Amino acid sequence: MRPLGLAGLPACASLLAAQGLLPAPVPENRLSVGGKLEVHALRVVKPVAFLRSAAAAGIQHWRAEPAEWGGGMAGYGRRYGSSLGYNGVRNMLAFGIDSTLRQDPRYFRTEATGLLPRLRHALSQTFVTRTDSGRTTFAVWRVGSAYGAGLLSNHWRPDRIGTVRDGFERGSISLALDSAGNIFREFWPDLRKRVWRK
Repeated sequence: MRPLGLAGLPACASLLAAQGLLPAPVPENRLSVGGKLEVHALRVVKPVAFLRSAAAAGIQHWRAEPAEWGGGMAGYGRRYGSSLGYNGVRNMLAFGIDSTLRQDPRYFRTEATGLLPRLRHALSQTFVTRTDSGRTTFAVWRVGSAYGAGLLSNHWRPDRIGTVRDGFERGSISLALDSAGNIFREFWPDLRKRVWRK
C-alpha cells in the first residue's frame, strides 16, 4: 500500500472532521463578533429598513390598526415608531443570540440550479443557518429574535393587542417576511444581470 504523504493530510483531516473526530476547519469568510454587530446595525440604519418600516406603518395606518393610536400624522408617527422599534429590538436580540451561539446571520446563496431547489434552499434558510465553524444548525438567532421582539413590543402597544398571542403572531409574520427576503436574495442577482444585460 502506497503511503499518503503530506499531500494527503488535508483530505484525511477533512474526512475526520466530517466524521466528527476533528473540529471542522474554520471557514475563511467567518464573521467576527464585530462583523455580526455590523450586519445587524446595517439592518437597522440602511435606507431599506426605514422604507420597510414606513410601508408597514402605512398598511397599519390604512387599516387603522391599532385604533387606539388614532389617525392623521400623529397616528402614522406612532405606527412608524413602533415598526422602527420592533426592527431595532429584533436586531439587538439577534446579535446577542448569534454572537453567543456562534451562528452566522448572513444569507448564503445555493450552488444548485433550477427553480425548485433554489426556492427550497431560500425557504430553508429561514430556519437553518451556518455556524462559525461552517456546519448547519437551527437558526436560533432568527427565530428567537422574531418571537422575542414580538413579545417585547407588547410593552409599547395597547393592552388589547399586547398579549402573548399577539406577540407570537407578530413573530410569525416577521419570519414569513424573512422567507420572502431570502427568496429575493437568492434570485435578485440573476434578475439584475438579465435586466442590465438588456
